[in-house]
Amino acid sequence: MNLIYPDKSFELLIKTVKEKQPKSILEIGVNLGLSSIAMLQSVPNAKLSGIEIDENRVRLIKSNYQEFGVQDRTHIFLGDASEILPILTGK
Repeated sequence: MNLIYPDKSFELLIKTVKEKQPKSILEIGVNLGLSSIAMLQSVPNAKLSGIEIDENRVRLIKSNYQEFGVQDRTHIFLGDASEILPILTGK
């Protein structure tokens, strides 16, 4: 299943990710995970860490990741980014 890009800013995000081919992606404020899914579909070897403060959204995010088959390349941190960012390691 593929996503349809809804607007120009989203299209620019995906274009940039395709050009840069990152191995790891950090998304702060994952919402429903749709941009995460699109980025991971654009870069098949990338892994994504996301930070989301809303516990109910985290459940939906995980379900969406499962539906699109990217769950094995993701890790979601539940909490406030200002508290989680200082403890993250790596590039």
